[in-house]
Amino acid sequence: MKYRVYYAEREVGRGAHDVDGEPPIMLRSGTTHFGSPLVRETEWEDEIDAPSIDAALDQFFREHAGSPENVKWLDDDDMSHAAAGLSYDPDRSYIWIEEDRLMAFQGIDPAEPGQTVCPFCSGKGTVDESVAQEYFEDQEDDGMQAEIRG
Repeated sequence: MKYRVYYAEREVGRGAHDVDGEPPIMLRSGTTHFGSPLVRETEWEDEIDAPSIDAALDQFFREHAGSPENVKWLDDDDMSHAAAGLSYDPDRSYIWIEEDRLMAFQGIDPAEPGQTVCPFCSGKGTVDESVAQEYFEDQEDDGMQAEIRG
């Protein structure tokens, strides 16, 4: 079965490192645990082939965090806890550092065969792959037209 995993890269304000130079932990409020504000969030998604949601999340975190030991989950008070050795709960908030970037898990859905992320709605839904392909081809054609006119 294919699953679509949603996650985000979170960039915080300058000087937002603790005394050891470690990147900050982003809280649900949009600030870090020492008050630095969120500057930008870039959303991403991956498709994972796995037999279950738990297996998909395990594979995703191994690919992105290197090992389950590098993944933390946040409780309701924004306290982080080790996720290693746990069965993953898709409703939990997970965080990790990937190539010096603060990352946050945002959710997981089954990927329906023949469906892909909707290019019209910023990835909030799915459409037939043929519809998305047509959209991207139109975008390329518009780009070429702009270059010719420019």
